[in-house]
Amino acid sequence: MTRTDRGWPASGVGHPGSLGLGELAERVEARLGELSRLQRELEVDARDLLRTVERTRQASVHDAAALRLLSMTELADLSGVSRATLYRLADTGDLPARKVGGSWRISVADYRAWVASEAGR
Repeated sequence: MTRTDRGWPASGVGHPGSLGLGELAERVEARLGELSRLQRELEVDARDLLRTVERTRQASVHDAAALRLLSMTELADLSGVSRATLYRLADTGDLPARKVGGSWRISVADYRAWVASEAGR
């Protein structure tokens, strides 16, 4: 069966012009109900998508912060431990720091793990 540009059968059967007013009203009501259902589904999907985007964004910000490298001065300010003690701990390997361009650095994630391991001693 061929269809017209509007999707109606070319034969005229089922074409809105060939339907009675009551049948046409029923079709319109059915379509409106379907549109309403689709709109509700779309709203739910959109809310779920926004929640997922927000969780992903928050995780990305958290991951980026954990990868940040702190200098010994920043670590001293953060931890309340003197720079001299931090340099000594880094030199002996007790602090999981590494040299970057000649300066000692430690990632926020490594610092947190080190604090947790020291608290467990």
